[in-house]
Amino acid sequence: MPALTRRAVGVIDRRAQDGPFFLYFPLTGPHTPIAPTAEFRGQSEAGIYGDWVLQMDDAVGQVAAALERNGIADNTILIVASDNGSPGRNGSTEAPGTVVETFGHNPSWILRGMKADTWDGGHRIPFLVRWPDRVQPGTSDQLVCLFDIFATMAEVIAAELPAGPQDSRSLLPL
Repeated sequence: MPALTRRAVGVIDRRAQDGPFFLYFPLTGPHTPIAPTAEFRGQSEAGIYGDWVLQMDDAVGQVAAALERNGIADNTILIVASDNGSPGRNGSTEAPGTVVETFGHNPSWILRGMKADTWDGGHRIPFLVRWPDRVQPGTSDQLVCLFDIFATMAEVIAAELPAGPQDSRSLLPL
């Protein structure tokens, strides 16, 4: 994870003054292997899995800081999302159970279920968008899907979508 983060930040540092660019930075977490570095172990109060998520937060923070440092944060779309639901595991082979049972932390918030469940907690994810010149801070209860990013980015760059039916819908009106 640290190597991938350094590479993502390096791309921003190198490309920031060259005009628009696209960076897709898929984090290895919060999936397995759950492997926080020594710097993050014991820092979250939610076990090794919490430490791993904390390290992912730090990686996103480093990317955001690189955008700021290079003076492009206000005109950059930063999207942060996860995959389908939290596994809820505590990440430890020594302490069986979930992060809810072991640490009292519910990564699915108030929603029932965890990863692979058909309930909302198994599928709803955080979806954060930061684009200061266009998106006002706040929250929305609008249901969106990750494949909506396709139509959204096409609209942002004024590209035509391929002919035929589309599953993706632009999120710009939101």
